[in-house]
Amino acid sequence: MPSEGFLGSLIIIIHIEECPYQGVPITLQTILDPTVISSLTTAFLSFCLSTYLYYLWRRQANRLYTDLPLMFSIIFVSSAVSQVLQALPLLGIIGDSVEMFRIRAFVVLVMVIPMVVVLLSILAPRWKRHHTKITAASALYWIAATFLGTSREQIMTMVMPLLLVLMVGWLVMFTITWKTGRLKEVRSDLMVFATILSLISQGGKIAMMAIGIGFVADIITAISVITYTVAMVNPWYKREQASADSVEVAAAVY
Repeated sequence: MPSEGFLGSLIIIIHIEECPYQGVPITLQTILDPTVISSLTTAFLSFCLSTYLYYLWRRQANRLYTDLPLMFSIIFVSSAVSQVLQALPLLGIIGDSVEMFRIRAFVVLVMVIPMVVVLLSILAPRWKRHHTKITAASALYWIAATFLGTSREQIMTMVMPLLLVLMVGWLVMFTITWKTGRLKEVRSDLMVFATILSLISQGGKIAMMAIGIGFVADIITAISVITYTVAMVNPWYKREQASADSVEVAAAVY
């Protein structure tokens, strides 16, 4: 797995949209609501894949804190927590307050930081001495927006530009690595596809919830998480490497 540091998602898959439900009594109908089921299922899937990617990172002989598996592991576990927090108001366990929204925004920040790190590491390696400053500035802006915003709408208005820049940046980044052949250990074409799915899920979540199909956005999110993981594990590359090694061994014998 490459040690060039990489992307972190967002987020991927970052849903901090306003929840249309206020605290409601828990009933069987609420628990079986497609939005609740899809949110919790996606959270479970994200947590499992996060654990798997962390395991892969730990198995690497040479580990860096900017390695792709670790970055995605952080993103996925943060996404899982965000999905659970999104489901709690739907279940009526907690109220859907501005304070709760701020908590979710801080959880999303844990995803934003790896995304900034990955983007800078791959697209701007020559600016390495400025990476820490840019990452810190992005985090401070996010924190300030979360604290200073007096409503969900105001907070979203301030943080969404940063999210969109990161998501579009990821799309451009993986398109470049796909066309140039960089990061051969990673399927950049699948990364592009997964990022497009994330953009659809992120951008269409509110509209889907408005017409009663919010669970579709969670399904798209789940597919993007799986696609990101497959792209990083990249079994095709491993088979190619094994085949190449076999050819070299055979050539050496003869």
